Amino acid sequence: MMKNEIELPPHVLFYNIEIQKSVFQYINQLNDKEYTAYIIAKEHLGTSFNIVKSNGYINWKSSQPLEKVEPNIQPLENQPLENQPLENQPLENQPLEKVEPN
Repeated sequence: MMKNEIELPPHVLFYNIEIQKSVFQYINQLNDKEYTAYIIAKEHLGTSFNIVKSNGYINWKSSQPLEKVEPNIQPLENQPLENQPLENQPLENQPLEKVEPN
């Protein structure tokens, strides 16, 4: 069975776009024998087949280099105190909660 047109399992559409891309990359890199096994598993297992939980996908995914994601935030030290969340303010600036006895 050749990979002229890659068949994605229908449930993949419920995952976020990053997982969808990853599944597409995984299926695209399968050799003919692995792709045939994938199609057979998908057909025989039907809706029970979950490629994201398959051993092949998990092993492939763990062998992929991690993408470096640069955070787009500034450290709290560089922000004025009034812009910081309450939990990051010094204790003396936090209001006290009144606790009633039971």
